[in-house]
Amino acid sequence: MKTSLIFVLLFITIIVALKAAPIIDPPKSTLSLIKHHPPKHIKWSDLREHHKKRALIKYQSSIRRAYKKGLVDESVMSDLEEALKPKDDLKNKKRVTSIDNISGISNDIGYFGPITVGGQPFNVIFDTGSSDLWIPSMNCTSPACSNHTKFDPAKSQNFKTSNTPFAVQYGSGSVSGISCTDTVVLSGITVQNQVFGLTSVESNDFIGSQFDGLMGMAYDTLSTQGASTPFSNMAQKRLVTQSMFGFHLSRAEDHDIGTLTFGGADLRSFTGSINFIKLVSTSGFWEIPMNDASVNGKLLSFKNRLAIIDTGTTLVIAPPSDVAAVHQLIPGSRLIQQLGEYAIPCKTNAIVALKFNGVSYSINVKDLVRDVVSIQSNLCLSGISPGVVGSNNQWLVGDVFLKSVYSVFDLATNSVGFASLS
Repeated sequence: MKTSLIFVLLFITIIVALKAAPIIDPPKSTLSLIKHHPPKHIKWSDLREHHKKRALIKYQSSIRRAYKKGLVDESVMSDLEEALKPKDDLKNKKRVTSIDNISGISNDIGYFGPITVGGQPFNVIFDTGSSDLWIPSMNCTSPACSNHTKFDPAKSQNFKTSNTPFAVQYGSGSVSGISCTDTVVLSGITVQNQVFGLTSVESNDFIGSQFDGLMGMAYDTLSTQGASTPFSNMAQKRLVTQSMFGFHLSRAEDHDIGTLTFGGADLRSFTGSINFIKLVSTSGFWEIPMNDASVNGKLLSFKNRLAIIDTGTTLVIAPPSDVAAVHQLIPGSRLIQQLGEYAIPCKTNAIVALKFNGVSYSINVKDLVRDVVSIQSNLCLSGISPGVVGSNNQWLVGDVFLKSVYSVFDLATNSVGFASLS
């Protein structure tokens, strides 16, 4: 009788566990991620401005919709229009402030890895905040293409093009060219007839970048080419066991290796269970409800906040009033008026956490502390920056937060999951 009871209880436990989170099947494919570092001659204020403008332009559609609904004011639109104006190339600016003493702070500004297109190797940024795949073409004569691998159609047997033009704008720069199809291979998974952009023009924004192109991993509806993303095709064609991918974003200071796993989650990268949060919609972004934020355990009582989870954004960008409330609780923080940014002690031990689906996840202080403002005053810029990417309740949650968790993106259940790192 006791033995039967034990089996019944075990059975119930298994059923409850299955309802809590999807099964993580063993068959999956993982590739290593490489950290993208900023050019060393750029001063911190220019780099910071660059990050903010990239976010403004990337989410300009959301900002314009919010403006039409009366959710943002004219100042936000002025900032957006200013960001859209052509600017001097960031790479050509002279050094004003030395960053030799930063000791690894602000090194992680993006993550890229290898893929092949038509049998030719490329390094691409993996971006959950967009949905287009593009790489340079042999016809690209822009300076930004000069030090990157270029695609040669003559070397591929499956290359096709309809000569349909495409263009994507990222930050202060842009790319344009034609849409094509070919075979794309990611971590051993082959995707036939994948639509991608072949650039003939790239702005100077990409000069000297350590990656050749970009692979969007948001929903297909965001694609400027009207195409399915490579991972969406994997899921539709059942090339993966589960319609999910998982990120472990590494930290330069820790000398670890980041990973991107297709078709499941990397069990070695996290502990405990994955906390899945349903998306607020499937209109494009990986956007989920955020319960609250806290500093040193003190909740800020934020209500009805939404968070776009974006591996292609370096900072956490939030409504100015929310950012002010967070920094008010960080001892020694101050607002730098001329920048509109917050500085915090470089040696702060403040623990800022974001709460999703009832669980709080702390941001590692190594990531909260960003670019050095003043060595003498021991002040650094905060990784949480004021800005508007849509309505006044939307947060843009980038790598400053995502390096502290294991993140999973599930197309089948339209959800994002977080787990504690191993």
